[in-house]
Amino acid sequence: MKAAIVDQNGRLQAFESCNIQTLNPFDGASEANLQMVWETLTNLTNSLSQKNPAIWKQLAGLCVTGQGDGCWPLDSSCRPVRNALLWNDTRTRQMQDALSSEIEQYCQEHSLTQLFPGAAPLQLLWMKQFEPELFKQVRHVLHCKDWLNYCLTGELTTDFSDASTSLMNIRSGQYDLGLLDLLGIPETAAMFPAIFEAGTTIGFVTREAFNTSGIPLGLPVFMGGIDVSVVAAGAGVTHPGEALSIIGTTLCNEVVLADPQDCQQNTQGSILRHVIPTRYLRLMAASNGISSINWARNFLAPGIAFETIESEISRIQTGCEGVMFQPYLQGERAPFRNPNARGGFFGLSTRHSPIHMLRSVYEGLVLSTIDCYRNLPAVQSIVATGGGANSSLLCQMMADGLGLPVYQVKEAELGIQGAFFLMHKGLELTDQVQVLSREGYQQYDPDPNKHDQFSHLYELFVELRQSLNPYWDSRESVFRNYFE
Repeated sequence: MKAAIVDQNGRLQAFESCNIQTLNPFDGASEANLQMVWETLTNLTNSLSQKNPAIWKQLAGLCVTGQGDGCWPLDSSCRPVRNALLWNDTRTRQMQDALSSEIEQYCQEHSLTQLFPGAAPLQLLWMKQFEPELFKQVRHVLHCKDWLNYCLTGELTTDFSDASTSLMNIRSGQYDLGLLDLLGIPETAAMFPAIFEAGTTIGFVTREAFNTSGIPLGLPVFMGGIDVSVVAAGAGVTHPGEALSIIGTTLCNEVVLADPQDCQQNTQGSILRHVIPTRYLRLMAASNGISSINWARNFLAPGIAFETIESEISRIQTGCEGVMFQPYLQGERAPFRNPNARGGFFGLSTRHSPIHMLRSVYEGLVLSTIDCYRNLPAVQSIVATGGGANSSLLCQMMADGLGLPVYQVKEAELGIQGAFFLMHKGLELTDQVQVLSREGYQQYDPDPNKHDQFSHLYELFVELRQSLNPYWDSRESVFRNYFE
């Protein structure tokens, strides 16, 4: 979690951050304690206020952005029923398999984002089947930022970008409750909050929130949005045809659209409302991003600095002398959906070293990115951000693999910049807020020879992935029936 104070020009004045603990009670589970998430925010805001007392008195408003998808359930008194089920929780994967064909057709016909294991409706269905007593207590279902907004204002709300992740018709802007009937959970229809445009005032900081967070009483709170959309706004990716790759825990590849019609027949990935009015985002959000590289580093080169690792990796030729990595450590949802998918190294021989394997993980991330963009509308260039974009080596490999210029964002904390953009709109300030200019980005141009090599690697990558699908499904069946 990150909290910051910015001035009226969007310049960072103060910043605090803290890691949030995620819980994994069993294989495939990924949870967060709602009260702990709120307490983390209050710790950050109290720290900001104590370190910046003069600025704190001048605050004009507050805006929250956060991870999307998942299920943050509250009871009739708006108390947490259980831990939140997060976007990367895959406990519902067997349900998705059983329902996939009928659900896929319904979502396609009603302009809904295709469901995946981390979508709230499927997670509610799981609760009804496996936690029936807890399910009976649920009265409200929120997203991450919506929970924090409730704690701040006492208002139950969401925005169009978050609502469009699972249950909102992206054209009408209304919930499609027929999907809940189809899933067999019609009783959840009243659980989803009212939808607001990003940047609008949703409430004011309550006395209870003031007492715990130190945020000024009555401060206006402006609606934020899902992180992938707010980051795009902060990066200036707002016009049709512009593309952004967020190389974070997830690998989110997105293209701005003026009209989603042309993409609705492709059921892979998703189409969301942008926080920019009249704009949409065509997304391929792969489940495995920089987390694959972090895992490989801890596994193959623990304690060694990234600078040292990347210096060694750069000595290895494209293709890693035949080693290929499939990056699906947490299943996959784009550009194909298989929660049973798993990672692996292929083509190893006795001549290969851990450095070969580490480079293959970098290349696996690049090949996964190529896989996503092959299923997105054509673009002329790509803006790269997120933790992985701090690596010049990875940005150059992305440019080589995609055969397109990649612009590395130098500006830090684009989510905060995007939230500032929305709050500026909400405050109705007369001066025009400036989004980031691509002129200030570091540009990486593709090497034609390496692009040709990556094109051949991509063919092998897809062939290998397709050949593994039967194994992944059989593996899941065997382990579920005999080893759990």
